Amino acid sequence: MKAGRHHSRGYHAGLVLGLAVATCAGAGAGCKKASARADGDGSSSAGNAPDPAALSVRFIRAANGYSVGVEMTLTGAPVAKVKALRATRGWGGTAPLKAISHVEVSDAGGAISVGDPVDDGGFSLMRLGRAPMGTLVVRYKARVNDGASRFELHGGPAGLSAAGHGFLLRPATDEAVPITVRFSSENAAWRGTFASSAEGLSRGTVEDLAAAVYTFGDIRVESAQRGEQAVMAFGARLDGKAALGLMGRTAEYAKKFWGVADSTKAGEKSLFVIGETGAGEQHDGALLGSALAIWIDRERALDDGVKVLIAHEALHRVFGDALRVDANGRDAAWFSEGFATFYARKVLFDEGLLGAEGFAADVNRARGNEADSGARDGGAHAVGYTLGERYAALLDVATRARSKGTHSLNDIVKALAVEAGQMGGPVKVARFREIAAAEVGEEKERALWDGLIVGALGEVPSDAYGPCFTRKTKTTIVPMLGFDAASLRDKPLMIRGTVPGSNAEKAGVHDGALVLKSSVKNEANVDPDQAVELVLAGAKGKRVVRYKPFKKESVTRFEPVACTK
Repeated sequence: MKAGRHHSRGYHAGLVLGLAVATCAGAGAGCKKASARADGDGSSSAGNAPDPAALSVRFIRAANGYSVGVEMTLTGAPVAKVKALRATRGWGGTAPLKAISHVEVSDAGGAISVGDPVDDGGFSLMRLGRAPMGTLVVRYKARVNDGASRFELHGGPAGLSAAGHGFLLRPATDEAVPITVRFSSENAAWRGTFASSAEGLSRGTVEDLAAAVYTFGDIRVESAQRGEQAVMAFGARLDGKAALGLMGRTAEYAKKFWGVADSTKAGEKSLFVIGETGAGEQHDGALLGSALAIWIDRERALDDGVKVLIAHEALHRVFGDALRVDANGRDAAWFSEGFATFYARKVLFDEGLLGAEGFAADVNRARGNEADSGARDGGAHAVGYTLGERYAALLDVATRARSKGTHSLNDIVKALAVEAGQMGGPVKVARFREIAAAEVGEEKERALWDGLIVGALGEVPSDAYGPCFTRKTKTTIVPMLGFDAASLRDKPLMIRGTVPGSNAEKAGVHDGALVLKSSVKNEANVDPDQAVELVLAGAKGKRVVRYKPFKKESVTRFEPVACTK
C-alpha cells in the first residue's frame, strides 16, 4: 500500500530531514524533543528565518482516551486561497470523515461555516462558507478505534498509531510552508513517546502531513550505520536494524537492474514498526513519504511474510513513485501494486534473503486471496495486487520466450525508467503498452492487456517464476453446507440461499423448504465426513434428506523444486 502519491506530487524527495522523537507527559504538557531543532514548547522548529506563511498542527489526546483533538493553524498568504477542507477518501480502507466530529473553523473574523462533504477525486471536500483571512484555525475530534483499518487512528492504553491519511482533515492548499508538529495529553497518567515521520519536516504541504505516520506510547529507536532509523513502537520485537538492511538491499537492486536511484538519502529514511497484541499473521504496511510503516504482531520476528511486506512497500519508491503509469489522471494500481507484488519476492529471492519455500508460500498466499479480492475496494484490490501481479508474471514469461531468454520483465522496467526520465513525470498507459509490445510483440501484448482489463488473464505457466518452482494442481475436499447457514437460526427454520450444484441441492434441499429438524450442531464448522440430516416439511408430509456437506475444489499451488539459481 503506497500513500497516494497523486495527493502530494513534487514534495517527496528530501522532506524528512531527520526523525525527531519527543517524550510527552502531564496534562496539557508539550513534547520535549530530543532534537537540536526543539523549541520551548516542544514543537519542531520551522527554521531561523521568520516566514509569514506557516502551518502548525497539534494533537491532544483526550482524558478519556477515546479521541484525539486536532488543531491545525495556517498563516500567511496561502490562507486567502483556501476554499475548503479536505480529507483523503478511499485509501487503505480508511474513512476518516466517519471518525471526525466537532469540526470548528475560524479566522480573524470569527467562525466560518463548513458545508457537507462532497467527493472530489481522491478527496472528500467540505466547502467553507466564506473566504478566510488572517490566521485560519481548524479544530476537530477524531475518534479512536472507529474503523477496521489499521491506518486509521487506533490503539489503547499502551499507545496510539495512525497514518495521516486515515484521520487528518486539513485546509485544501498545496503550497509548501514551514511546518510545526506537536503532541500533548490531557491525562497526566499517560506517559510515553511521540514519534512521527512528519517531525523532521521543516517545510512542506498539508498533504505531506497526511502522508506521514504518527505514534504515541512505548517507543524505542534503533539506528543503522547509514543514519537510517527504525522506530519500534509498543514493544515490537522485530530486529529493526536487519529490517533497515533489507530496505537498503531493495534500493540497491533497483539501481543495479533498472537504473532507478532512490531519491531519498539514506539518513532521511525511517522504518516504523508498530507492534500489536494478538495480530498473529495479519499485517499491513504503507510507504508514507520517506518513511515505511508496518503494523504487525508485537512478538513477530523478521519472518518471510514480514520480509515480503517490507520489500513490497520499499519497492513503491520505484513502482508508484519514481516510475508511475498514468491511467486517466490517476496512478495505475495494476502497475504500482501489481509490479511491487511480483518483484517483492523476486528481489528477496535473487538477493538470497528469501528461500524457495518462502517464495512459493507468498505466491500461493496471493493466489489464495485472488478468489475473494474482487469484492474488496470495489474490485481495485483484484486489479492492483492480484491481476496486476499476474499480468507482470505473464509479461515476464512472454518477454523471456520471445527473446529466447536474453530479455525479461527487467528490460521493460528499464525502458520505462528511461522514458520516465525523459518525460519528467508519469508515463501514459499507451506508451507503457508500446514499450511492452516492443518486447513481446503487438499481438501478445494486446491479448495480455485485454485479459487484464476484463479480469480474465490466463493461468501462468509452471515455470513462470523460474526453474526453482513448478505448478501443481490438486483436488481437495472443502466443507460446504450448501445453503445459507443462517436459515437454521431463523424462526421458522426455512431454507434460503441454496447453492446451485451443491450436494445439498442434489439431495433435494431447496429455497423455501421448512426445516422441522436438523442434525447440524455447528453450522459455521461443518464436518465434510459427517453426513447432514434434515427433516423437511412438504406437501406430502415430512421427508428426510441426507448428504455429505462438501464440494470438490481444484487448487493450483506452486512448489519449490531442486534447481541451480
